[in-house]
This record gives sequence, C-alpha cells and structure tokens, in this order.
Amino acid sequence: MVTCGARKARIIGLDRRSFGGCIPRRAPGVTDLHEARLLRAARRGDPVAIATLWDRIVDDLWSIAHALLPEVAAVAALREVRADFGARLPGVPLDVPWRREVMGLLWRAVGARVEPSPLSGILDTNASSAPSIPDAGGPPPDAARARARVKAAVAAAPVELRMIYLFNLLGDLTAADMARLSGEPLELVRAARGAMSWRIVAAARG
Repeated sequence: MVTCGARKARIIGLDRRSFGGCIPRRAPGVTDLHEARLLRAARRGDPVAIATLWDRIVDDLWSIAHALLPEVAAVAALREVRADFGARLPGVPLDVPWRREVMGLLWRAVGARVEPSPLSGILDTNASSAPSIPDAGGPPPDAARARARVKAAVAAAPVELRMIYLFNLLGDLTAADMARLSGEPLELVRAARGAMSWRIVAAARG
C-alpha cells in the first residue's frame, strides 16, 4: 500500500511543515525498478538520482524531526542529514534498505539535540503514571476530540518514548534497529514502544 509521512502524521495529529512534496513510497524493504536504478546511479554519485531519492524520504524525515525538536533545531537536523546523505548512499550495501540508513542519520542528529535519558528510568516513571484505558462500551468517541486527545498525549509523553514511537511509525525502524542505534536493550525498546501505544489507545478512547 502506498503511504506517506504526511498522511501518517495527520493520523496521530502531528503538526508538520513540508520540506518538499508528499512523495508516495512503498512499504519498507520493497524497491521498485525505478528506485533500483536511482540507487545504482546515486551510488555512482549522480546528483539528480541523489536529489530524487532525497525527495522520496524528506517528508518523513521532517515529520519526525519537527515532532521531536523546536523548528530551528529540526531544520538544522535535516540540513545535517542532507549534508551526509549523498556521501552515505554509495556505502550502503545492496541488501540493506537505504531508507533505514538515512533514518539512522536522523536518529543520530535528533539524539544529539535531545540527549535522551536511559529508557530504564523513563519506563519506571511512565509505569507509575500510565493512564488507564476506559471501558470500550458505550457510544464511540467523537473523532475530532479523539484526535485532539491523541495529539496531546503524544506531545505530553517523554521525548525518549516519542522518539521510539515516531521512528517506528514514520521511519519504519524496527525495535532491533532502534536498539542498535540507541545502545539500549531490545526489551526496553519494545517496552517503550508499547508504553506509547498504551498512551495513545487510552487517549483515543477518552
């Protein structure tokens, strides 16, 4: 199914400003023939191919950066990733998804700016204040109010949990990817992802 970062961002109520168009893309790990040709050209240093691939991922990069950082810092993070983008592509093995490598660049750029705390302490605090999920019975919640509650719940969560959640949702990074990038144990990354999902479900149900 074709998706884009802007549509995903709207689903969870995140505000965003476009850095380029909303470029349709395939699911992670799926590369069409045109993209394969672009990758080969980008590995040779073709500036047009590099720019085209950047256009395919920049919307998702911006959605993540702008949700985690103030706008000026988000712009700086994207500029940093863009500066490394062309140099990084030639070194990406053919069997490694190129999007994952670029999201890794953004992870490091964002992490350097938010300086996340260890997940163990964050999860202990989160567990003591986790919201309860209301009974699913009764009339369905008002959609607009549910979106507003979800947006507020995402914004109020610790940045460490939001980082895990957004890189999974919009960046298509797996728990194993994020454990490798963060140096955190895999089970803690999975727990952080679950904690954010719990918050969002609780907010959506009101």
